Amino acid sequence: NADLNEINQHIECKVYNADNKQLIMTGYLYAGQNNEYAWGGDVATGIRNIRIECSYQDNQNNQINFK
Repeated sequence: NADLNEINQHIECKVYNADNKQLIMTGYLYAGQNNEYAWGGDVATGIRNIRIECSYQDNQNNQINFK
């Protein structure tokens, strides 16, 4: 559950295969919403190690990286 009701920036998360750095999927958590069922249905099989990178998106969809 990602409750972003009090947040005014979307969050973009990218999931990578950590072994070969291949992008597997991208998902979004939307500002002003309770993102309880986000990313439903996506499946990645046969991958042992993943890396997840998330960043804020401002209102013009410019990326603001987490530190």
